[in-house]
Amino acid sequence: MSTSSFDLRELVELIEAVRDGRIIAEQLARLEEILGGHQDARRYYRRAMRLHGYLEQNAVAVATPIPPAAQGLVAADTPPVRPAASPARTARRRFIAVLVTLAAGLLIAVGLWSWWPGVQYAAPTLEGDFSIHSASGEVVGQRIPQRGDTIIAGDSDAELSIGAYCSVTLKPGTELVLKGNPRSEVLELKEGTVESRIVPEKGRFRIDTPLGHVSVRGTEFITTVEYKTANNEGVQGINGLKKSAIVTVAVVSGMVAFEMGGMTGILGPGSSQAFADDNEKTESRAEAALPSPWQNQDIGAVGKTGSADHSNGTFTVKGGGEDIWSAKAPRKPYADQFHFAYQRLSGDGQISARVVSMKGGDRFWAKAGVMIRETLDPGSKNVAMLLTPADPNARSNGMQFQHRAETGGKSSTTDGGKYSPPGWVMVVRSGDTFTGYKSLDGKSWTTVGSHTVTMATDVYIGLAVTAHDNELLATGEFDNLATGPRGSPKR
Repeated sequence: MSTSSFDLRELVELIEAVRDGRIIAEQLARLEEILGGHQDARRYYRRAMRLHGYLEQNAVAVATPIPPAAQGLVAADTPPVRPAASPARTARRRFIAVLVTLAAGLLIAVGLWSWWPGVQYAAPTLEGDFSIHSASGEVVGQRIPQRGDTIIAGDSDAELSIGAYCSVTLKPGTELVLKGNPRSEVLELKEGTVESRIVPEKGRFRIDTPLGHVSVRGTEFITTVEYKTANNEGVQGINGLKKSAIVTVAVVSGMVAFEMGGMTGILGPGSSQAFADDNEKTESRAEAALPSPWQNQDIGAVGKTGSADHSNGTFTVKGGGEDIWSAKAPRKPYADQFHFAYQRLSGDGQISARVVSMKGGDRFWAKAGVMIRETLDPGSKNVAMLLTPADPNARSNGMQFQHRAETGGKSSTTDGGKYSPPGWVMVVRSGDTFTGYKSLDGKSWTTVGSHTVTMATDVYIGLAVTAHDNELLATGEFDNLATGPRGSPKR
């Protein structure tokens, strides 16, 4: 076979003619001659045909058929090329490739998460007076505790340590169960008191109780579960007795989130909260009545009848209605719809309280707080410091200092920041000047705003709750309620 030179430009023109389907018999004969006599031409032809994706079997579509001799030359040096995939098949292949890539990435992430040691708790250790019971109930002595074990403190404290990130003191008689995993420690507190000290950024930590759970956002807090013999049907207590559970959470430092009995919120430094199951609440409310001189009633055309009661220093107010702002229809005159627990105030004075929790009603705009109101009419002038719910799955509208300066007029508001229950609120009247305050601990107060509203000397002060939905009821719980002459809050 000859390896002499050939005219490359001529070969290119012939290949383009074949590719475009416009080759004639004379050109085809010349192409056969070049390919038959030049190895380099055959190699170039093969590369060109591959580059253009031209299939040898497609040559039948040209105007002049290729002679058998030329087809043999082409077939010998040009391997068959697969047909181009259809768009649908290409799309399916790309989709499958993306799924495979994502699955591989997820597996790698899970592997790294389980391997990475920086955020894992170490194995728990115990010191002090205690006994360990396995998940089957067997007393196993004082071995290294394992998840699923029940730990019962003796006549003195027991110290539970989980690495360098978590230590828990079990007070005498405390019973708890180790749960969770190395990344998310969970203690189920059956009965007694635990004092927890946490480094929260190193891992996640939660304490389960009979009424719900608390999760760490801070560094030090105390949780107590106690049982009270109920006059009615209570929860199943220890030793088979019918008892009613009471859970108390106190925060020493940092912040602690709670979810108890359908209520959610955050407790700040120095604050505490007690929770009781439904049976305990029913028992308390049976004997509850608002102490003198407190009264309560619905304001405006509410869809659900509200209520208010008092027990052990806690006021529970349930309110329906569309809003403390204006009813949807008619818009004028503007009117409120809510439930009001109130007493009379003559002249200057103030009202403050801690909004412990909120539940029910509109998850964005239900409101609970303190109010000074000229009359009990729906369109009355008023000034109020109100909190909206803390919804973990939704935005929070926080604290609102709002007022209506004219009877039947529009309401206005000043944003008090992203505060949610529990939180302290206060309104102070000095003549026709009304000032709203907020606080995290009830000791240090911050001014939210002041408004001038001309009111009569004798007014109403109290606790206000609206569902912001006339088909629902919202429940607000208040404690540390204080009313009286105008004071000088710390700022």
